[in-house]
Amino acid sequence: MFPSRSIPGNVGSRALVTQFLVLTQGVFAEPKDVLLVAATNLPMNVDEGVLRRFKKHIYIGLPDAATKKELFIHYYGKQKYEEILEDCPLNFFENVLKE
Repeated sequence: MFPSRSIPGNVGSRALVTQFLVLTQGVFAEPKDVLLVAATNLPMNVDEGVLRRFKKHIYIGLPDAATKKELFIHYYGKQKYEEILEDCPLNFFENVLKE
């Protein structure tokens, strides 16, 4: 949503970044009850000025293979997991869900 202004691209995105920076100027200068949370899967493409507006940066890495398996079972169920294991080649989840 806030791509780097140094990357050539959409003029609308550049205007959006500039507008965000103008609107948030000084918001974090004094301690207030303001919480602004943002998330991205492409942190390297976010504008540096936007990143500077956030005092804390928390990186949450990708889950490991065991956690991916647990998530799959949580969302699709144990039965679906076992069905896929029957239909897929041996070590399917270990290869697909590797770190």
